[in-house]
Amino acid sequence: MPDPSPVPASIDARAVDALARDRALLAELVAFDSRSSASDVAVADRVADRLEAAGCRVERQAWADPDTGVAKVNLFARRGPDPAPARRGLLLSGHLDVVPADEADWETDPFALVERGGMLHGRGACDMKGFDAIATNVLAETPDDALVEPLCLLLTADEEVGSLGARRFAEEAPAAADLPRMVLVGEPTGLEVVRMHKGHLKARIDVVGAPAHSGTPHLGRNAIEPLAALLPALVAWKDELAALRTDASAAFPDVPGAVMNLARIDAGGAVNVVPEHAAVFVGIRLLPGMASGPALERLASIAAAAGGVVTVLNDSPPMRCPADAPIRRAVAAATGDDEVGRGVPFSSDAGVLSALLGLDCVLCGPGFMRTAHRANEHVPIDHLVRARAMVEALVRATCLRPGSTA
Repeated sequence: MPDPSPVPASIDARAVDALARDRALLAELVAFDSRSSASDVAVADRVADRLEAAGCRVERQAWADPDTGVAKVNLFARRGPDPAPARRGLLLSGHLDVVPADEADWETDPFALVERGGMLHGRGACDMKGFDAIATNVLAETPDDALVEPLCLLLTADEEVGSLGARRFAEEAPAAADLPRMVLVGEPTGLEVVRMHKGHLKARIDVVGAPAHSGTPHLGRNAIEPLAALLPALVAWKDELAALRTDASAAFPDVPGAVMNLARIDAGGAVNVVPEHAAVFVGIRLLPGMASGPALERLASIAAAAGGVVTVLNDSPPMRCPADAPIRRAVAAATGDDEVGRGVPFSSDAGVLSALLGLDCVLCGPGFMRTAHRANEHVPIDHLVRARAMVEALVRATCLRPGSTA
């Protein structure tokens, strides 16, 4: 899809006013440094203030990072009637954390929203505070008396490090019966409708030896040597995964197989010491329909041959929404994009929400992932206009009394 032009001059006054509100809130959200290594509490509080002032029911799910003690929070808000047994209504889903902004080639302050050439620049402007601002404002501006089905919003912490917030929400929050089955996850897809993505299984293989002076190596056991011996087996399995084809492969034409990344090796210390520990870090992006259990069994078998032990660091499941799911059809109608065979190679909260809660999730949001996670991240202003129209159309189709407007 080509990059869009700036916001059309032909949009009506209502859309212009909505854009001004969404842009203003986006500027506030970008100004919060909510990197995954930091706390998202302040930015979540700002969103909560906006929603509570508008009469939404807001719940916070708070915890402290077990490794760093940093405060984290998921935000869940709703308005309209309580869920019906059929679990109708709509859940809008986003995340509040962003990746670091340490790149040297930023041309603007990454934590200030700056307009340049029809684009709004700032860390998180694309991934995914632009959608967060739109979803927050639409929820705040939708009157309760117009809703015949619940309209909900979930904003999570720590998506960028493996959907940790979404997993905590799924494991500890209200039962799935209290949630609408239809979920729009506003990750940047260029406003294309995406019903599939790969997962991301992250693991570490540890090999333990025994230290000794390098002049008397017979008194120790070098951990690097058995680790090196298992690397060929990992590479062979990597090639096997790359050659694998399933019924989901066509959705990923650039990389149709599963992906293994041998990402990092940690081993040794001083050159005159026999290393007592060695580790290799592995990331595996499984195709939709593939479970992590068999992959972990294969990884454990390879590791065991060298005396290694596997530790799972994170397991973000793949996602596949049925082509005939009501949410897929509704988002297609709202965007005019009826493509059912499209997938994206990254993972998202949709994998956790679908796998753990049985929700039907579709990805569709403003911006392009190719401009996220890098210096000068930006979202096209035109995409914010179109994303607002898409969300409003979706709310009308799934939640509103006929004749009402979002």
